[in-house]
Amino acid sequence: MENLELRNVWAERVMACQASGQTAVAWCAANNLKIDQYKHYLQQQRKLERSAVRSTATPARWLPVEIDASSPLEAKNSQKTLLIKVGYATIEISPGFDPALLADVVRVLAVSC
Repeated sequence: MENLELRNVWAERVMACQASGQTAVAWCAANNLKIDQYKHYLQQQRKLERSAVRSTATPARWLPVEIDASSPLEAKNSQKTLLIKVGYATIEISPGFDPALLADVVRVLAVSC
């Protein structure tokens, strides 16, 4: 049996054991399987699941910023501050801002807005 087939067989066995309501030891004994093999494949399955969760996590996305110089508020503040809108949030940036802090704030807002 190939590696992928074997993993699929054991994934089905793990689900059957969990659905049975029995302990893993009792289920393995009733199905003529070694508990050590069951534990090994259970651990492998959990690693794959954790890996899949990490790989499907939404990466940070940068949003386009448009500056409308014709807006009176924007024109008045163009030399002093910059307004960035992410969803419902507005961020006002002044000269001397911390770029790392801005990056962190934008990442959080991009996920939640």
